[in-house]
Amino acid sequence: MPKKIILNWKDVEKDINVLVRKIQKHNNFSKIVCIAKGGMMVAYFIAKALNIKYIEIICMSHYEDTKMQSKVTILPVSKEVDIRKNWLIVDDLVDTGDTALLAKKYFPESKLAVLYKKPSSKVTPEFYTKDIEEWVVFPWESIVMNSYKLN
Repeated sequence: MPKKIILNWKDVEKDINVLVRKIQKHNNFSKIVCIAKGGMMVAYFIAKALNIKYIEIICMSHYEDTKMQSKVTILPVSKEVDIRKNWLIVDDLVDTGDTALLAKKYFPESKLAVLYKKPSSKVTPEFYTKDIEEWVVFPWESIVMNSYKLN
């Protein structure tokens, strides 16, 4: 298991503000596509800050708990994808880059925004705050892990 970094709400708030300022410099986005589940909270905060009303969700899985699967699994898309411009793909972080590459196939004219990027990623997002080596535990994950332990 890699070294963990446990973020608090202040850490995330600071980094989301940095990310939003970077996106605003190029803000021609009218829609967000959120990679679930990791990108859902980040997408909400970005949408709120940029006054974007429309959020599409694409469900992908590359991890089972903390164990990486051999390939990215995509769950069915709810409807035909609108490939017009001005889409912003949002996720919490980019690790290998496989999930981001697959999302880009569905939204080819889009840009990618994530809070954090792993230095070894195949993908460099257009918008991100910093490279981070550790396994990241977000504050919303801590709430879930502490409140809903299933045994």
